[in-house]
Order: sequence, then C-alpha cells, then structure tokens
Amino acid sequence: MITKQLISLAAAAFLSAGAHAGVIFQDNFDTQTAALNTDLDSNWFVTDGTVDVVNTGTYGLTCKGGVGRCVDLDGSTGNA
Repeated sequence: MITKQLISLAAAAFLSAGAHAGVIFQDNFDTQTAALNTDLDSNWFVTDGTVDVVNTGTYGLTCKGGVGRCVDLDGSTGNA
C-alpha cells in the first residue's frame, strides 16, 4: 500500500516538474494613436462599440506603470 503511494507521489512530482507558465503574447498600446471613440489598429480590433486610447494622466486615468498609453474599454460614448 505504501509502495503504491510512493510510486504515485514520485510520478506526480516527475510529471509536474516540467510544467511552467510562459508568456505567449505580449503587447501594449504605445504605438496606437491616442483618440476617443476609436476602433484601434494593428494587433487589436473592436467588433462592437468604441474604445478610447488615452495617454497616462489624461482624463484622470493612470495607465499601468504610470507611462505610455492605455485603453478605456467603455469608450466615451458608453457603448461598450
């Protein structure tokens, strides 16, 4: 009984040792043109409604890290 448990524990440790999480896609909005009610460009697109691309500090918003641009997903129209 103990042997089965030890073998199961060893197998679980062996199989989980190779698992890791990695970044598969990374992007930011710094290359986007800052604009209200935009549909973005390049890697992103809006299928319905509008979004705002804003510079950090404008409209009272602070982007992550305090620099660059970020996206307000609700947009100025509120048509999210």
